[in-house]
Amino acid sequence: MRDFEIILGLLVAATLVQPVARRFDVPVAIAQVACGVVLSAVPVVKSVALDPDIAFTIFVPPLLFWAALTGSVRDVRRNARPIVLLAVALVLVTTVAVAVVAHHAAPTLTWPAAFVLGASVSPPDADVTTSIARRLGVPARLVTILEGETLLNDTTSFVTYRAAVRATVVGTFSLAHAALAFGAIAAGGVAVGMIIGWLVAQLVRIVDDSVLETTVSLLTPLAAYLTAERLGASGVLAVVTAGFYLSRITPRVLSAGTRLRARSTGCNSAGCSPPSCSMAIAPYFARPSSSVLPS
Repeated sequence: MRDFEIILGLLVAATLVQPVARRFDVPVAIAQVACGVVLSAVPVVKSVALDPDIAFTIFVPPLLFWAALTGSVRDVRRNARPIVLLAVALVLVTTVAVAVVAHHAAPTLTWPAAFVLGASVSPPDADVTTSIARRLGVPARLVTILEGETLLNDTTSFVTYRAAVRATVVGTFSLAHAALAFGAIAAGGVAVGMIIGWLVAQLVRIVDDSVLETTVSLLTPLAAYLTAERLGASGVLAVVTAGFYLSRITPRVLSAGTRLRARSTGCNSAGCSPPSCSMAIAPYFARPSSSVLPS
């Protein structure tokens, strides 16, 4: 119970940071993440043991699902080439660059562990990227490309991360195995997302209860993510696919009142905002990982 109260306190602190960031004209996402890192030095926060897997499952799928649900499939399809290049090629290049710098800066850090570090930091944060882009007044097409890229880059990062962790544990790395794993994980995630999206669409067609429909919309990202992960596929890609699928049929099967209720409830249940979630979990991810990094 004490840990839960501290986590709630962190979410409250994340909310209070927002007006302060706006007062000093600082992007809210950057201010909240920085505040979360600072709080990691507070003893009472250090004592909380938050499982990163649980934190990720609670916070990230709803946020990705909402971004995909409110995004434009047509715009993503129109800009597919630059989005794929950024989501795959750029993430891989960033991973390699970070690994090389980390290995040379700390020679005791093995190459597999360096790649684990690179894969962990390579995907940019969607909220930070788009908020800065809009602040700079960049063209709408570029903002669309950045939003689409941030929805897909986590898949590349997670596959790279898994391959690096496997190389750290086993001691060997196979490029062919990694490439096949990437294709299988991505295809599995898309398939699971399509199936979950279709099932949810059929369910909301036959029910006429706004509360039930709202509940289903909140459970959909968790169902897609957990099902895909259980099958060894990409949970992130499953959530994004389900969101894109439902974004095309939601206006036809849900009433305006239900959509407004889902929007309000979804934003609140997701932890206030994407950066708020980042701040809430930043103190725990800011700590070194003894399971991968050498002692």
